[in-house]
Amino acid sequence: MTEKTNLQTRNDPNPIRAFCTICRARGYAIYEMDLAMAGEEFYAEIKRSTNGGGEN
Repeated sequence: MTEKTNLQTRNDPNPIRAFCTICRARGYAIYEMDLAMAGEEFYAEIKRSTNGGGEN
């Protein structure tokens, strides 16, 4: 049932919001910006360490 519900979000006009709504209904605090920013903080840390810390 879970996989079928998740796959049905593809047909929603806003699939990311639909997916996050399902997650929150199941007790996981996942929001649209969490998905959009996933990996950005890590990438910035790597770039700062490689370039000597000039980018924030």
